[in-house]
Amino acid sequence: MRPPRFARLVLGWLLPRADRDVARGDLDEEFRRHVLPARGRAAARRWYWRQVIGTVPHAVRRRAAPVLTHVPADARHALRMWRRHPAFAGAAIVTQAIGIAVATAVFGVAHSVLLRPLPYAEPERLVQILEGAEGRGLLSYPDVLDLRRANRAFEEVAGFNGGSRTLALPGMAPDRVAAISVTDGFFDVLGVPMLAGRGFSIEDVHAGAPDVVVLAHGAWLRRFGGDPAALGRQVTLNGQPHTIIGILPASFEFPLRGRAELWLPERPSQLQQERGYWHWMDVIGRRRAGLSPAQIEADLQAVAAVFTARDPKFHETVRLRVEPLRDVIVGRLRPAIEALLAGVGLLLLATCATMAGMLLSRASGRVREMAMRAALGARRGRLVQQLLVENLMLSLAGGAAGLVIGHWLLQSFIAIVPSARLASWPHAAGLGLNPPVAAAAVLLSLATGLLFGVIPAMRASRAGAPGALHGLRATSGRGEGRLRFALAGLQVAVALVLLAGAALLGTSVYRLLHVSPGFNPDGLITMRLSLPERYRNSVDDFMDRLLERLEAIPAATGAAAINQGPLTGLGNTGTLAIVERPEMSGDSPPDVGLRRVTPNYFSVMGIPVVRGRAFTHADSATSPKVVLINQRLAGLLAAEDPIGEHVTFEFSAGPWEIVGIVGDERFDHLDQPLVPVVYFPARQDPMGAFTLVVRTRQPATLPAAARAAVAALDPELPLFDVRTIDEITAESSAVFVRRAAVWVLAVFAVTAVLLATMALYGVLAQAVSERTREIGIRLALGATRASIFTLVLRRGLMAAAAGIVAGVGGAILASRALTSLLFGGGPAGPLAIAASAVFIAAVAVIACLVPAARAVAIEPASAIRVE
Repeated sequence: MRPPRFARLVLGWLLPRADRDVARGDLDEEFRRHVLPARGRAAARRWYWRQVIGTVPHAVRRRAAPVLTHVPADARHALRMWRRHPAFAGAAIVTQAIGIAVATAVFGVAHSVLLRPLPYAEPERLVQILEGAEGRGLLSYPDVLDLRRANRAFEEVAGFNGGSRTLALPGMAPDRVAAISVTDGFFDVLGVPMLAGRGFSIEDVHAGAPDVVVLAHGAWLRRFGGDPAALGRQVTLNGQPHTIIGILPASFEFPLRGRAELWLPERPSQLQQERGYWHWMDVIGRRRAGLSPAQIEADLQAVAAVFTARDPKFHETVRLRVEPLRDVIVGRLRPAIEALLAGVGLLLLATCATMAGMLLSRASGRVREMAMRAALGARRGRLVQQLLVENLMLSLAGGAAGLVIGHWLLQSFIAIVPSARLASWPHAAGLGLNPPVAAAAVLLSLATGLLFGVIPAMRASRAGAPGALHGLRATSGRGEGRLRFALAGLQVAVALVLLAGAALLGTSVYRLLHVSPGFNPDGLITMRLSLPERYRNSVDDFMDRLLERLEAIPAATGAAAINQGPLTGLGNTGTLAIVERPEMSGDSPPDVGLRRVTPNYFSVMGIPVVRGRAFTHADSATSPKVVLINQRLAGLLAAEDPIGEHVTFEFSAGPWEIVGIVGDERFDHLDQPLVPVVYFPARQDPMGAFTLVVRTRQPATLPAAARAAVAALDPELPLFDVRTIDEITAESSAVFVRRAAVWVLAVFAVTAVLLATMALYGVLAQAVSERTREIGIRLALGATRASIFTLVLRRGLMAAAAGIVAGVGGAILASRALTSLLFGGGPAGPLAIAASAVFIAAVAVIACLVPAARAVAIEPASAIRVE
């Protein structure tokens, strides 16, 4: 029996030529004489393979030793080449640095948001539990209690609700800070240990229990200087003393509610405990290990049946579902980041193609050098190694510069992102050049160095063929020229895809920003105010005095109040019924947004009263109850004239008479559809927390004057969240994510267009330089200069045309991939792609004109005499 044939081949691949025959002979002899007779066929084959595998360390040392021996000399030679040709080295390093810098910045964001696990124990088991087929899916407090008792799929379940509190500390002005109210066991669900103290227990959530608070780590540092003695101290929240019982660790974050400073026990009111239809609480849970999605779904439907049995009126068709907590947190960010990662990949492809083209051009000028080295005894493998070391050094130098620039880009990005948006991202505090991002950048530099360096190195080393030194000219072959033109065409295609993607998203953002909000946003400023408990019986009086002072500000032209400001979210909703038409409350009664406004709200906002009348000061607590509805709801009610009809809600004593119809105002983000809305007069339904809307001619000076007006009435009331409508729009996730993606893709596109332009110009200029003698002979034989111009221009434009055709196909695919980020329909997609193709074609023509003109200017006698 012969030794295993494949094992002998592997041994030959592993060992150098000088060792392989001896090693094979020794192993074969041992196999036949001793191992096979003693162990049998199967055992002998296994023995042979073990011997082959055992030679791997020796083979690696033998093959690596000569390579490593020459690396220092190759590195020194590369540095000498940089000194001799600084322009080439600088251009190559800058090109590489551009690609690595943008890749580092984008990967830093992607790593923070998409790849790093959430800072909780076993975060893959955390889910958000939602009620309903889509949307936020909030639960009522009775639902949460039923879910806790009846479920079998979750180890723990907890609810939470966002908000804010007025914080008063000795020696400091009152400040409005973000706060989150949670049920007992919330921190246990997340698996977050306290830095000091404890979390909330079941006793803390009972009515009448002592008021307690847990501090976020940042609040502990800012407000108390990191003093351990802060534990047990009291702070005043909304006028009530609260005892600090715990301090959260620095690593804790909860992006679903931003950067909350305070954590409070959720103590629902009696009405919240009784009203099963009042959905106001978000719920998270830790699923049990080993459960399949089908098992979780079955358990949730069993819990939904419990909801229905308890409250059939409002839970007849209830459906529960879960979403991984990471998916809920990432939300809108994932499509944008994935699009940017794809854009970075394309830009890296363009930079690699640029580098490959530069190295191919450089290699054609080093043919004599390579031939001389080959004539002096250098083998082709040695030449390839030298060239690869040179290329890798260029790549690493560009990568180092790219790391520095990428870090700067990341810090600049953090500085321009609105704090509200940044707080909603996971690991936002750690966003930067961390070890995984730096390691990825280094590996990317090495990979791109090999990718764009192998082909030029192999082609340049061919000059080592025997006899290549004689009669050699510093020109490239036909195949090499085609490769350089193909690389230029590839860069054109990449530039077109990136430009079309930026144009598509830019068109989408333009459409989004020109969606009518339903009111006049010019000069409109919003600011929030929350009244403490002591104003329970004097809200109307305080509101009248405050609005009077605000309207008296010289820069203000009007002021009003609403319970939740425009473009900040749908807010509270309710199920409406028509008294005169009970059939309207059938299987799917309208679910409407609920707003409470002061009488002059619509005039200040510029919202038209379509029919009927607006609210007046006569609509008080003692007058008949009235409401206004928007046009969207009027259309859903399917009545010729709903004015005069009466509506009821589960939460109100009602009925409320419809006295007018107003224009549609957008409360949710601009990319969301209009919702039906019912407006209540603030005097008939007072609000303790509200948003002030003030129209002004001087937006820069009004906030200070407004704060002074509030302080004159009550110096302990902080005015907070002061923003213009433009700021609210820009900071919304609907606009910010798309706009950020547009800017980044636009930078990618501009860079790719510049690279493609330089590539087309460079490859055509080199082709003209290499064919100078040929062009001179053509001219001497009677060719017209117009024909030479056409010949050169056609060659460059053919490469560009091939790239444009490929780029159009790529742009069509990109438009489909960007569907989740695009807003609005219509012909903008094809138009954006077509406009991008025309622009790239124009740039290509300009890039090719200069080399073509240079070819026309060649004098035949001079060209022939040069040779």
